[in-house]
Amino acid sequence: MSAAPSHSLVWFVWPLRDRPGAGLCLLAAVLGLAMLAGLLGGDPSWGLLAAFLVLAWLHDFMLPTRFEVSGDGVVARGGLFTRRVSWRDASRLVVDERGGWIGRARGRRWRRRGVTLFWRGDRDLPSRLLELTASVAPSIERRDLRESSSGESRSVGVSS
Repeated sequence: MSAAPSHSLVWFVWPLRDRPGAGLCLLAAVLGLAMLAGLLGGDPSWGLLAAFLVLAWLHDFMLPTRFEVSGDGVVARGGLFTRRVSWRDASRLVVDERGGWIGRARGRRWRRRGVTLFWRGDRDLPSRLLELTASVAPSIERRDLRESSSGESRSVGVSS
């Protein structure tokens, strides 16, 4: 994980590499599901289809993702998809110890209108992200759900 020039952050996350035991359990479950689908469907192609659909659904875990936050917005490039949110389309940033979310927080489909952020092991990344967004997009609401030393979550630079 690295910080690029002053108005951008770039980092990579690959949960499968960080948690190989969970990856093996997941692979065993996918193979079992594929075999079951092939048996119940009466054709091995159903098993292949089931395995492909489950692995595509879990692409954020299985494949590395590159996150870039810059003056233009946020981009997450994974193995199958690229998701982006420009600052003019963003209204909220929420961070906690494990990750965050940035996007438009209106309507029922809020997750589809934003980018889910993940970080692992870099405790300073949420603070750097909050500082960067304060400088490049001061009008968005920023929420820090990490626990403070007193055990309470805090709101940082909430703007409307």
